[in-house]
Amino acid sequence: AVDGGKRMVVLGGGVLGLETSLAAAEEGATVTVVHNGPHPLGRTIDRGGGAVLAASLRRCGVRMAGNARSIGVEHNAPDGGFSALLLDDGSAIDGDLLVLSCGVRPRTELAEGCGLSVGAGILVDHRLRAHHEPHIFAIGDCAEVRCPDPACGECRTAKGPSGLVGPGWRQAEWLAEYLTLLATGTPEEADALQGLPQEQAGVIVLKSRGMNMAVAGNNAAEPWDEEALTAGAVNGRPRLQIAQWADPEHGRYV
Repeated sequence: AVDGGKRMVVLGGGVLGLETSLAAAEEGATVTVVHNGPHPLGRTIDRGGGAVLAASLRRCGVRMAGNARSIGVEHNAPDGGFSALLLDDGSAIDGDLLVLSCGVRPRTELAEGCGLSVGAGILVDHRLRAHHEPHIFAIGDCAEVRCPDPACGECRTAKGPSGLVGPGWRQAEWLAEYLTLLATGTPEEADALQGLPQEQAGVIVLKSRGMNMAVAGNNAAEPWDEEALTAGAVNGRPRLQIAQWADPEHGRYV
């Protein structure tokens, strides 16, 4: 429970961190969200939506500290409790409670020490095989699906681990079928196995009594992207149709 008047520092600008911040602010806490990027939900919404979201959070009483990187914490001398979050620019954000909501990072030390190629995760091709080591596979949050051949027609847009459980389960199911075919002596059927389906962006919802937000579809598209301005297809991709509607005064953005 958060008592009114308490100072809470939330490290991380994702959905869980923001919902926690809004709930604490509703109870009267002084809340500061620290995130590494120009706006919260940096991997989920575009710049316009991020600006509207940040303004809406401030109206709900949540302070924002963007483009910030934490390097440590300070503790109270008497009881050892949290007293401040230290940032890499030499500043500190005082607080009585620190909430960590900063996601996960793949543990790739073992793979890297064995000589495997590593990016945002262990680099694998569209059949989940490690680069240059076809007998080693990686799935889930430790894997980044990106072929060593950039012209590979089966690969999708290169993305790192999603942090979601669904893609990992789908990769596990596909890989189990693939390895079963190899183990039963039917490598031809294994090679003919249809590749992993393209992951579709899900709907992300941020809910509180003070505001509501939903994100769906291709949130990385911009009106001035080449795909939106070119009359025909670009590199085999269809032209994007993008429309935006903004009402900053009332915190509305579509």
